[in-house]
Amino acid sequence: MKMGQLIKLQDYISRYEEDLAAYTTRFILFKRRRWERLKQWWESAREAGAPGAGNRADGDAGFSPPPFPEESVMAQRPGRLAADPGTAEKSASLEALKKAFLNDLFELQIKWASSTAAKISYVDRSYYRDGHLKFLMQRFPDTFLCLYKPVFLLKKAPVEAEIVLITPVELLCLSFLEEEEDAIYIASSEKFWLKRAGEREEKIVNPFLALNRTEAIVRRLLKEYGIGFPVTKTVVASNGYIDYPSASFGQETVDRLNYESWFQRLRNLRSPLKHEQLKAARALLRHCHSVYLPRQR
Repeated sequence: MKMGQLIKLQDYISRYEEDLAAYTTRFILFKRRRWERLKQWWESAREAGAPGAGNRADGDAGFSPPPFPEESVMAQRPGRLAADPGTAEKSASLEALKKAFLNDLFELQIKWASSTAAKISYVDRSYYRDGHLKFLMQRFPDTFLCLYKPVFLLKKAPVEAEIVLITPVELLCLSFLEEEEDAIYIASSEKFWLKRAGEREEKIVNPFLALNRTEAIVRRLLKEYGIGFPVTKTVVASNGYIDYPSASFGQETVDRLNYESWFQRLRNLRSPLKHEQLKAARALLRHCHSVYLPRQR
């Protein structure tokens, strides 16, 4: 089951900043073991014909949760998916169970991206409903590391950036244009693009301008640490169309016509975490701004 890793969320403190290699590996193991136990419960309950049978006192015996279990959504409530009758009823199919599992794990990811053992950031609740964040976390492999709209600290000044997705083979600076179904974007290198939706026309700011700033920050930091890693700027409009025949090198537009091939290319990438990938992620995390409070003991 695929699920990307959220290593940085805006300017919240992240435990990945403390030990990137340890937490990326730990997350993969935790997800796999948790799913195996949940699937085992589901199969046993189906065979017994009792959807609530998974609510056993020893349901997690022998399972080792990740560190800081008091903060882990799933470690706090180890039998939540099984014990909730409403969820059990909805999870009659394996696909429904997978969806419930991924949604539960998504909450855990936000926890990991906003707290450590000693520090905590208070998360804007809108991130729990953010469709683009959930898409990146739930549709791509475990080896994809995401910095979601991070804030970099450069020369003591905070600078907001676009989404950065670090795969084992490349780094993507991402922007989404998906507010309106079947919109057509007439793109250019100028400050504004023309958006046509039905009979309406309006100007929107060229999304590549913000992506150019993000790319410049990323390239500068990678160069500072002697890291060679391909960087691509991508604008995604999965429910619309982008007319941009003069796109320059390093610029990629994804719309309804080529979205599926782009998505499948990334989703089907089979590669372990790479040393150079982790080096790139560490370099960016070192220069991320974090706002947090000490945990109350």
